[in-house]
Amino acid sequence: MRSYLKKISILALAAAVNADLTKRDPYWIKMSDVIQQVRPDFYFGVSTASHFFANPKYNDIISTYNLQVAGNECKFYTFNGSQTFNTKPCDDTVAFAKKYGAKFRGHNLFWPAYSPQWFQDAHDGSDPEAVKEFILDYVAKVLDHYKDEEDIIYWDVINESVTDDSTAKNIKLRTGSDNSNEFEGWDTYTEDIFKVAREHTNENVKLFYNDYNAEANNGNFDGKTGAVFEYIRSMREKGVPIDGVGLQMHVSCNWTPNYEQLTKLISQYEEIGVEVHITEIDVKRTQCKSAEAQKEVFMNVFKACFDHENCKVFTVWGSYDEESWVGVENEPVLFDVDMYPKDIYFDMLDYVLEKLPADATYPVPTNTERPTKSTSDTEVAGATYIIKPESYMIDPAWSNWSWGWASVDVNDDGSVVAVLEEDKYGAFSLHTGKKFGAGKIHVELKSDKEGFPVKIIVHSTDDEQIVIKTIDDAYSEELKAYDVEVPAGTYDRISIQDAWGKALTITMNNYYYVPAGTETDEPAPTTAPETPDTPSTPTTPASDKASYVVKPGSSQIESPWANWSWGYESVDFDEEGNVVAVFEEEKYGAFSVHTDKDFNAGTIHVELKSDKAGVPVTIVVHTSADDEFTTLYKIDDSSSDELKAYDVEVPALEGDNYNRITIQDAWGKAITLTINNFYFTPAEPAESTEPTEPVATEGDRYDIVKEGKLDDKWQNWSWGYETIDFDEEGNAVVVFEEAKYGGLSLYTDKVFNAGTIHVELKSDKAGAPVTIAVHTSADDEFNAIYKIDDASSDELKAYDIEVPAIEGDNYNRITIQDAWGKAITLTINNFYFTPAKSTEPTEPTEPVATEGERYDIVKEGELDGKWQNWSWGIDSTEVDEEGNFVNHITAGSWGAVSFKRSDGVEFGAGTLYFKAKVNDTRANLQILFHSSTDDDDYVNVGNYKGISISEMTQYQVEVTAPEGKKYDRITIQDVFNQGITLYLNDVYFVATPKTEEPIDENCWASALGFNCCKTTKTVVFEDQDGSWGVEDDFWCGIVEDKEETCWSVKLGYPCCEVSNAIYSVDDNGSWGYENDHWCGLLKKNEECKFSSLGYTCCPDSEVIFEDDHKWGATSDGQWCGVAF
Repeated sequence: MRSYLKKISILALAAAVNADLTKRDPYWIKMSDVIQQVRPDFYFGVSTASHFFANPKYNDIISTYNLQVAGNECKFYTFNGSQTFNTKPCDDTVAFAKKYGAKFRGHNLFWPAYSPQWFQDAHDGSDPEAVKEFILDYVAKVLDHYKDEEDIIYWDVINESVTDDSTAKNIKLRTGSDNSNEFEGWDTYTEDIFKVAREHTNENVKLFYNDYNAEANNGNFDGKTGAVFEYIRSMREKGVPIDGVGLQMHVSCNWTPNYEQLTKLISQYEEIGVEVHITEIDVKRTQCKSAEAQKEVFMNVFKACFDHENCKVFTVWGSYDEESWVGVENEPVLFDVDMYPKDIYFDMLDYVLEKLPADATYPVPTNTERPTKSTSDTEVAGATYIIKPESYMIDPAWSNWSWGWASVDVNDDGSVVAVLEEDKYGAFSLHTGKKFGAGKIHVELKSDKEGFPVKIIVHSTDDEQIVIKTIDDAYSEELKAYDVEVPAGTYDRISIQDAWGKALTITMNNYYYVPAGTETDEPAPTTAPETPDTPSTPTTPASDKASYVVKPGSSQIESPWANWSWGYESVDFDEEGNVVAVFEEEKYGAFSVHTDKDFNAGTIHVELKSDKAGVPVTIVVHTSADDEFTTLYKIDDSSSDELKAYDVEVPALEGDNYNRITIQDAWGKAITLTINNFYFTPAEPAESTEPTEPVATEGDRYDIVKEGKLDDKWQNWSWGYETIDFDEEGNAVVVFEEAKYGGLSLYTDKVFNAGTIHVELKSDKAGAPVTIAVHTSADDEFNAIYKIDDASSDELKAYDIEVPAIEGDNYNRITIQDAWGKAITLTINNFYFTPAKSTEPTEPTEPVATEGERYDIVKEGELDGKWQNWSWGIDSTEVDEEGNFVNHITAGSWGAVSFKRSDGVEFGAGTLYFKAKVNDTRANLQILFHSSTDDDDYVNVGNYKGISISEMTQYQVEVTAPEGKKYDRITIQDVFNQGITLYLNDVYFVATPKTEEPIDENCWASALGFNCCKTTKTVVFEDQDGSWGVEDDFWCGIVEDKEETCWSVKLGYPCCEVSNAIYSVDDNGSWGYENDHWCGLLKKNEECKFSSLGYTCCPDSEVIFEDDHKWGATSDGQWCGVAF
């Protein structure tokens, strides 16, 4: 058998040389058959999802693992999703693991970021004792229910409680989700929950803390990794029964530990008696350059864990790609969409097989043929499948919102079986986030009881129920097919209901929706448009003058074009470098790109295909001055198989230019467009001319709210509101929340200055004041310019408010605020701004570095060697082709780019300069300076909104420092917190020059233009003039104390005779230590150049290390300087 296995392995490896991700068909060996023959204490785990349990192919995957963990079925929001305690989902998952002889991990008992909504609503942090009582009772109830389940060997007791911005020296714990604080005030929840967990579990069950970004990714221990380590260590020192740590390992090629870094971390936990598990690994393929790079990440983590006796579990988060929470496009786990093992799995298996002992029992390979793809004629073109035959699942895009049911399962045939309850009028009801309209529903179903009707219902987006068919003949031995027309409307849910509440069992399969027009309702046009002529495939490449939007092979939107698309689910690049834009139903979405380099007449070239042939696509250009759009061409003949080339003429425009091109889903049919080789070429011989910048004159008008819509030049930045809608008369209706002091706040990237705001409004609470404010562009400073006390509650009333001129800055935002926080409802229309006559917005002058010492931080995309990168919440970083330092900040992490000075230099007042751009106009950057003595003591020195998305723009911020205040760290934080890409360059700090002081005649350094040292006697440098120290980052002369009398004798201590190493300094002087006694150091002997580096001197010690200096060690094992 051994030679047979070797033969299989050799054949597989030979095949793998020839192709990326080649599968080793048809043989594969199940890991569970070999893993414990090498390491009996090691578990190979997987997360499961109950709605796949009936799928025989899924079961085949599961059998290779010997540990299972429920993805969602054993969490608080499942046990107590309503206020009724329900263990069935978790019970079923435990039973499923036992069916395959696998052990089970309970996940999880307490996850502060994700409580059920009813629990968040019931608790606001005002009564922590009530919250504590409920949670501890809940934890005990869950554990008591499973106490006799011997196959449950681990519980993740607490999940993700350490915040993302924590560090080893500053550990912060979550008190709720990002929008709640239900655990506020319960400061001891870690100790309390773990102790209750220990009391209600058997001794063989190990208790774990589980978290992400705690894996020493990229070798970073100082951030969250260090925080989690110190958190666990401190809890164990208090006697909290934490047995182990779960390192989730949601990683990518840009954010991962290597073998050595992870091995070191596992050893560190071993030293404090904490077991390590890899609990949720997945690796995003889309963030790796190749499948080999992705495989290397998996193998580094697997090997580091398997090779270390303190790492005992390796769990993959998701059984196959289709099931993964990070999306099938990321190909993140070990089995592909066909539920077949990838090369990653085989490499792991080979690694274990190599370690099998000589007397091992060798497993028989599983002979599993790769599933054959279903033929195209079995799937309906354009259909959105809800239950696809042979999928054994409800499509993940549809959520189960059923009611009145005893169970919803999948049977051995892959059909969904809904068992409904008596007199509950239950329904198998599914909700989707993708809205749909008129079309057809196809479903094949049967009922177990004759004579009882079944209703097909669609739900509008406001949950109005419309019965579109009543089936009277559903009783059958076989599935029967029904096609039901869906009327025009906007829907997001479909229900199949037991109409009389007779406890029917309804079996369903081949269930899908087809939008109207997919087949015959909207035939493709039979004639080509008259103008312009039908474009043809070009025979020559783009000219040198072409401005590329998407260039073949680049896999990016080219500069200076920026993505201004709308109505889409995703805009990504596929492996061939094509843009793939997936649009939403009825949103008339578009792939739209904007440039700050205007253009005029010329030709747009684009190569594209659509997944829905015949559905029209329009090519549109937009004017620079007012974003007016012009449709140039309608494509009716796009291919669904391959890219097709189109050349579209752009007409000349007088008095203005264009700055935007749009490719639109013209009928709003949720098409997917694939696009490449997209560029604009200016007309010859004339080149586009820059129009004269229009001068804002009296009578110009910038509409904000008009005729039932918000003008697209303004963005909604409002806060403290429940809803913002438009009523039937086209008025904007804003409902504010109580005590939130909410504002209808609208932002534009077209700055403005002096002028007049006109608005017509009414309030439901007459007399409640309304404030009108404008915000500055540079720092978003809020300026209240008018208070309305006489708003009518009956009809709109007009107001004209003067906007004062501002020098050196502009405005970019207008706010209408509920000034007293009285939860008023404002109705608004005819809202616009008119600039003052002859006033143009002026950009602030470019900052110029002034006198004073300059500290470079980032220059030409590189971090200066005197600074360390202390950033957090960063998914990946790189230096782009333009030499910018690019940081991809993770959504929800409150991430920041942070730099700390590494050489001990501190700085005070001055000016920070930096160049920046972002990928999202809503970005809000907060600039923080951290105290050198306490990293948590920081000041916010400025906020920046409206940052350019197209070009690097220079910013500056003035920094003040109270007397004695020093900084050594600078942070640029994303307080928008929705995930941005931040580009930085030319980041530097210029210290404010020190004010000259009067010359001190008693100081020899005054003659040389320097001050005397006032607080230090530490000699940093000596020359022919004398001894020099450093104060406030400036050289100062040290005046020698001529008094050489041993000052310590007066205090009862002798003078140091041999040693001049400084062990301590107090108000009396410097102290040494010799002959087992403290001794005083004379002024002339206490000079220690190593003090400037933070170390003591020990000139008589043995040299044990040399770099630029010679080093020894003190008696207590600390480094000290021998010779400078």
